[in-house]
Amino acid sequence: MGDALASRPALDPLFDEAHRRARRRRIALATGVAVAAVATVVLWPSSHRSEVPHPEAPRPAAIPTVRPKRVVKDVYMGVSCRTPNRLGCDRMGLAIWTKHPARSIRATIGARSFALDDRQWSGPARHGLRRMFAGFLQPAGFQGDGPLAVEPDGPGGQWEGEHPTDPRVRLVITRADGSRRATTLRISLSPGWG
Repeated sequence: MGDALASRPALDPLFDEAHRRARRRRIALATGVAVAAVATVVLWPSSHRSEVPHPEAPRPAAIPTVRPKRVVKDVYMGVSCRTPNRLGCDRMGLAIWTKHPARSIRATIGARSFALDDRQWSGPARHGLRRMFAGFLQPAGFQGDGPLAVEPDGPGGQWEGEHPTDPRVRLVITRADGSRRATTLRISLSPGWG
């Protein structure tokens, strides 16, 4: 018994060191768990953003589509280059006469959209309304395989209309009351403008 008590003071430093090592392991483990928890809290929202419901932005109301006869009175589309019957400038003019006075018209041919808002060629406006709208698309795409592609019938890009083209044209007409109507029609391209 005396020997056991005599050897205990010699072992105390070993027990103290074992306790210090155990405490360092517990602190390191607790620190690792805390870092992992913080990382989870910080990174989780960004990685799960798509799962969090967000209020959707209101979608614009669909534009009602009507038959062309209800909104369009007459149309004209032609090559609008300085030299008559030449495709070189790649410019096309479009004129639309509406059945009722309107505020504006936007035309889409293929993937390209443009406003019919040329002041020189559009008809006179009264109180912001008119019945005749004209606009130009340049480059129109007379060469290539787009909806306005034209096969020349003469030298140097001359075109007299021998090989006609009649692309689908979508119109969005803003009416006097601000409401919009859409219509789609085929319009034959003429070799000249104006």
